[in-house]
Amino acid sequence: MRKLNFKKYYLPVVLINISLVVIRKCSFHSLPEERLQFFKLNIEESYSNNEYQLELYNPINCPSRFILSCDDESENDIVSNYSPLLLDAKSDTLISIKKK
Repeated sequence: MRKLNFKKYYLPVVLINISLVVIRKCSFHSLPEERLQFFKLNIEESYSNNEYQLELYNPINCPSRFILSCDDESENDIVSNYSPLLLDAKSDTLISIKKK
């Protein structure tokens, strides 16, 4: 009787089966564009005496980065000076902008 060589016959079959399983389980889709918030972000804003105040609270136990923007182009230039804003864990900040 002839003895079968394991490395020559069975190893390629096993490797092909493993690679097919891995390829089937992998997804080649890109990540979704939609961003979801997993916590409630507390933002308070007020405007009085030609001064705009924005108060931000970071409710989570890690630093968070905030990107500030405004729909009005002229105001966006002023607000973008404060952006990006990095808040420490469980901290808050007050931004005051005085307008002429």
